[in-house]
Amino acid sequence: MDDSDHQQEIEQDIETRLQHTDQLKQTVSSSPLINRLKAEGLI
Repeated sequence: MDDSDHQQEIEQDIETRLQHTDQLKQTVSSSPLINRLKAEGLI
């Protein structure tokens, strides 16, 4: 493997992690606890 192969693996890994992070944010942002804390101005 040369450097370009590793670069492609790294870029794919980053993309996968970003997608997972976005999914987690959507899940958390719709949480009743998060909504209540936002309504109370705590976050």
